[in-house]
Amino acid sequence: MKKTAKKTITDPFKKAIDARIAELELDLKSVSLELGFGDAYVHQFLNYDKPKKLDGDTRDRLADILGFDRGLFHLLAQGDQSVLSRLWGDGAPITDLKRTADFDLSSRPKAKQAQIDEVHVRGGAGDGGITEIEHLNAPDQVRATWGIPSEYIRSELLTGPSDIRIIAIQGDSMHPTLQSGDRALVDTGDKRPSPPGIFALWDGYGVIVKRVELVPMEKPPKMRVISDNQLHRAYEIEPDEHTIIGRIVGMIRRM
Repeated sequence: MKKTAKKTITDPFKKAIDARIAELELDLKSVSLELGFGDAYVHQFLNYDKPKKLDGDTRDRLADILGFDRGLFHLLAQGDQSVLSRLWGDGAPITDLKRTADFDLSSRPKAKQAQIDEVHVRGGAGDGGITEIEHLNAPDQVRATWGIPSEYIRSELLTGPSDIRIIAIQGDSMHPTLQSGDRALVDTGDKRPSPPGIFALWDGYGVIVKRVELVPMEKPPKMRVISDNQLHRAYEIEPDEHTIIGRIVGMIRRM
């Protein structure tokens, strides 16, 4: 099989990415994983034009990872080379930088981003998923890793990075609050439906995402499981009929 020759990077946009990765002492693999793609995504983009262009969402995430201003990064992607010096500010010029071939992301000092696992289970906002609940913590169920600022998780989501999991939403029962394709951030450390909120639950068949509240004055206690889409009926259960996996504390959506 003929081996494809590696291209020389000449595109200023790609050169800026390559140089910034070197400046931050990252490698291409670690940046690819932070973007939520496979190991070779950035390498393929820089050297083999696969993909030929980055979509807007990926470009914005890459700008955040590399510490670039999104607007300037966008202009450079469109071919405006006049913004190159403004991207770095007072930093080193690109021509003085070299790529770092290998770097262990876990060894980065004072890491600002927590690596949050998206597990290979769909949260059924309507129909339940098919993955068993214990698989949520299995290493082979991790489908992607998202870089989320640790300070945001602690100060805004009010939990710790180790308690957060990400699941994909499927179905329409929580529309418009959550839509199919959204990623829900689940705080697995918060399993009590008081105060009420939106939770990921195991219903015996799969993982579902619903609004849950305690039914007042009921003995034994009961929970009301509610869909935001009024086409889906609410129902009441005893607490041991469903297992609460965690409270939904945030979501990621493509606009």
